Amino acid sequence: MQKETSIYLDAVRFAAACLVVIYHAYGLKITGGFLWWLGGYGPTSVMVFFVLSGYVIGFVSSAKENCLSDYAVARISRLYSVVLPAIALTVACNFLGEQFNSQLYQGPWEPDQGDSIFRYFATAGMLQDVWAIDLNPKNNGSFWSLSYEFIFYVIFAGAFYLRGFARVLVVLAGAILGGPGILLMAPIWWLGFWAYRLHTSKSFLPAPWLAGCLFVFGLAVLAFSPKYRDWWVVDIAYVRPSVLAEYIDGVAFFVHLLGVPMVVAKISRFLIIFERQISFASGLTFSIYLFHMPIVRLAAGVSPFVSSPGSWRNILFVYGATVLFVLLLGVPAERSKYWWRERILAAMRSLRGSKLID
Repeated sequence: MQKETSIYLDAVRFAAACLVVIYHAYGLKITGGFLWWLGGYGPTSVMVFFVLSGYVIGFVSSAKENCLSDYAVARISRLYSVVLPAIALTVACNFLGEQFNSQLYQGPWEPDQGDSIFRYFATAGMLQDVWAIDLNPKNNGSFWSLSYEFIFYVIFAGAFYLRGFARVLVVLAGAILGGPGILLMAPIWWLGFWAYRLHTSKSFLPAPWLAGCLFVFGLAVLAFSPKYRDWWVVDIAYVRPSVLAEYIDGVAFFVHLLGVPMVVAKISRFLIIFERQISFASGLTFSIYLFHMPIVRLAAGVSPFVSSPGSWRNILFVYGATVLFVLLLGVPAERSKYWWRERILAAMRSLRGSKLID
């Protein structure tokens, strides 16, 4: 992967995470509608994450993770380094929110959503949204996409690393476990994988003018996403109502990606100047995504300026608390993936030594 392309995609990932935060924080009872015009891009950003995830898997499966065990260890350590702290944070924020301001904390968000412990166990197993069962933790609906990612990883593992009957068995098991809704969204994730393949193929070399057109056209379509999401709504069991709009988002970002390498090469000097800052911010993207929602809602619920949610004091309090706690908790969480990796590898060596696995 070209350096400038990597930096640009890191910047896009961070920008998408920020848009998801705004989507969950712009409500009238949270920040008085602050940045509402950007909030509509939150769902679009999740589709950007899906395509980027497929792109990254295309890269690591070709350049780093050459066997199934390497792939599995990397995915498990990456997921659980942030997922488990995010579950613990959600539990803590729900408890504190109800203690300090139960009425407000329960009111504007998800009053009918239960807070059973089963939700947290389902989430720890990445099964919270398979077959559209909606067992996301209370006040952290961001977790819904993790079930999708997990199933995509399982299906990719079977399709890419296995052969023969084992391949069929794992792919089929992943499809059945995820259900029709997740399976229907899988092509969006695979668009990222094929974008990476096209970028590394010598047969795909668009002319500069065409690359520029692809780059701009993809962004232009995404700019209208909040509008066409209202136009394309379906009512099918186990399928997300916005699935058609999400396909438009995914294809638009795929088109944009096709033009990225050639376009960003023209601004590589500018990108490299901010490489360190972009890399740091991007490294917190997963934590931002899973940590922000309970923090935003707790901060809004306990804010001393809650009576005037649109005031600059309340906006600074909510966003300031979110940034502070994401930094305090996200940095060690992101770094813990190396600890997880070593523990998993040690367990695998132990099992091999005991001949429980070959």
